[in-house]
Amino acid sequence: MISSRFIVILVVVISGNPATSWIGNPVVDIAAFALLFACWAKTRAPIRRTWLVPMFIALSIAHVAIFGTGVAMASIGFLVKFGIAIFAVSLVPDFFGEYITVMTGIAVISLLFHVPTQLGVDLPSLLSWFKIPTGNPSIVDIGLHDFHPWELDRNCGMFWEPTAFAGYLSLAILLSVLLKPDDPRQRRLRLWLLLALLTTRSSTGYLTLAALGGLALYRAGWLNSFVGRLGLAAGVFGAYLAFTNISFLGEKIASQLDATTIGGDELGRIGNLLYDLDSISERPILGWSQNPETRFAGDDDLQVLIQGQGNGLTGFATRSGVIALAVVLGSIAAAMKRASGSIVAAGVGLIVVCALLMGEQFLNYPIFLMLPLLA
Repeated sequence: MISSRFIVILVVVISGNPATSWIGNPVVDIAAFALLFACWAKTRAPIRRTWLVPMFIALSIAHVAIFGTGVAMASIGFLVKFGIAIFAVSLVPDFFGEYITVMTGIAVISLLFHVPTQLGVDLPSLLSWFKIPTGNPSIVDIGLHDFHPWELDRNCGMFWEPTAFAGYLSLAILLSVLLKPDDPRQRRLRLWLLLALLTTRSSTGYLTLAALGGLALYRAGWLNSFVGRLGLAAGVFGAYLAFTNISFLGEKIASQLDATTIGGDELGRIGNLLYDLDSISERPILGWSQNPETRFAGDDDLQVLIQGQGNGLTGFATRSGVIALAVVLGSIAAAMKRASGSIVAAGVGLIVVCALLMGEQFLNYPIFLMLPLLA
């Protein structure tokens, strides 16, 4: 029987490490699914049941019926990833507690690479002997860390870009505050996670900090005191100052608002959101399937749009329909309510998740797909 820690690391790698593309993401996904299924068959661990399973199967069948067998492989690929999520959380009862620990380890390792780079050590060149081919010759990916030469001031960790790393770090902080707000060990882990998050220089990650900080104060009971409320007000004011003065926050978002039309190198996340809304309005119930070619067939700007696919919230609605998105988000909120015992904490947690999804297509990967199984 493989260890719980190994299962969690495996799922994290599948959910964001670009080194898996060297072997082939579908191959890695199928191998991981087969391994977890074999472990479950041996242990007969109780399966975490969710009505999302019949919903996703029914959607896949509907998409094949509407668009033809050309979408079947993409639908099966999504179901495999969801199967990985179900088997992993079933085999590891404290999966999310283990996830917090694993992400803390990844955060510390990332700092061991990022800090020397900021001090002038040319680690990308020194470690280029260990480079894993990922399809982009400019990127130096050594498995444990990803170096982007054009943005060495941003910490990618072992993920495909800094915003992805920030998303998984923010999720770990959120889960720590929801599940174990008063645990002294968790407080120490949150400090490491926060430090790594700050080095990503991710606008999405930074914008979630105000909500995460307020949630931490609320869960600790500090908002019942004047000092706690004063701290929350100071945090909100600090977030406003950061938004208006830090270039990769306010200016970046403003520039994306200006670049919402097709015709450049790619659509930004906000431009992608607007284009997604047009597609959603055409097929709001069942969506366009997991295969992007159904949506972009005959579109001369296909490659531009694929490069700009950065909005995971509207992207999921585009593929699966608004009802499926509502069901998934509702299931996440309900699971957070059961796990934390607080409707306020669940509401703030859902806002954080939605903000993270606005930055990346996280619902394409097992870690976020298992959030409805939080409790």
